[in-house]
Amino acid sequence: MWVRAVRNYYYVYKMNEGFREKMVISDLQREMHEKIIAENRSRIKLLNARLEEYKLEFAEKEKTIKEFQKNIEKCYIWKSRAARLIDALGSEKHKWTTCKILGQHRVKNLEGDCLIVAAIVIYLAPYDLKTREIFKAKWSKMIH
Repeated sequence: MWVRAVRNYYYVYKMNEGFREKMVISDLQREMHEKIIAENRSRIKLLNARLEEYKLEFAEKEKTIKEFQKNIEKCYIWKSRAARLIDALGSEKHKWTTCKILGQHRVKNLEGDCLIVAAIVIYLAPYDLKTREIFKAKWSKMIH
């Protein structure tokens, strides 16, 4: 019996010899693939770390962009206000130019007007208030 068992073992061993060789080869291939997988996992970890850095950097850049957009909006508001101010100042310039021309005309006649007023004050000084108002009314009608 023991001989028969050894003999059967021998035939089974011979029959499975090709399978064992294939199994050794597949074990080697598995080990090689596991190494590749481990390398790829380490690369993935590095890439994920870089990705997180890039996400943070991207968030910062987006924040900066939003700040720039707010500043641009403020600049547009300031620009429109400046344009309105310049338009208003343009009309003020016209007003001041007109006043300057009128003022120059009045300054020209200032000495004569002062002499006339002084003469009127001296002339009307002895009269009472009622008489002065009558003269004033007459002169106002003559001037206008």
